[in-house]
Amino acid sequence: MARAHIFLSLVLAVAWLGSGVGPVARPQAGYLEPDRDMVSVEWAAPVMEVYYGTFSSAGGIYASGHTFQIIVRDPDLNIKAMGTVTSTTGGASWWGNEGFRPSWAGGDCCAWSPAEPDFRPRDVVQFYSDDGYQNYIWVGAIYGTIDVEADSVTGRIYAPLITQTLEVWCWVDWLHARQSTAAPDGSVPYLCDWQDPGGGEPWDIKPDDQVMVVYWEPDGDMVYRQMLASEGAPLLSRVYLPLVAK
Repeated sequence: MARAHIFLSLVLAVAWLGSGVGPVARPQAGYLEPDRDMVSVEWAAPVMEVYYGTFSSAGGIYASGHTFQIIVRDPDLNIKAMGTVTSTTGGASWWGNEGFRPSWAGGDCCAWSPAEPDFRPRDVVQFYSDDGYQNYIWVGAIYGTIDVEADSVTGRIYAPLITQTLEVWCWVDWLHARQSTAAPDGSVPYLCDWQDPGGGEPWDIKPDDQVMVVYWEPDGDMVYRQMLASEGAPLLSRVYLPLVAK
């Protein structure tokens, strides 16, 4: 008897985030029939997000219809706030995916108690779904010096517990994406240049533009920092070093 061949693969798809782009892990499963016809299904892997800077909150890509409890802790692991949100169809900021996104981005995240927290580097953000899914993000420090004349942003990133080179994306007002990389210990900065003709459509950064920089963790979770172009988030005397838990 001929047997169907079962396969499982992981596709790195390019998805729209607002009007920018970035990679999303999209696993596939399926089987090949004896005549080589194929039946498959594809889904977006769970991805959690933390935003801070001029706007802050949390988001995620997750199957609709699940209630999340989100706990935000300070670097000493004291609880700053707790929030709840339900994932919905099209609720995530990615490509119409299922999930949830911040209220300032048109989403429903979150109902906070005692009040919406100010997300900051070295905070720990825990995600718990009603179906048993658990995850956390240790928020890294993203710095950025924005050169309005040169239409660029560069800076160092300090991402706790990560050793791999970080994939970094930058947007201006959620448009005109640029891609870069950075070392997670701050030794190699990222650079996003909107005058570089090889990077895509040029863009003239204005002082009142919002510049967003995001890095991907190895498991696909994301940390964003949003900065006003006239101010940026320069690295001054203080560096947020990784906290070592004993």
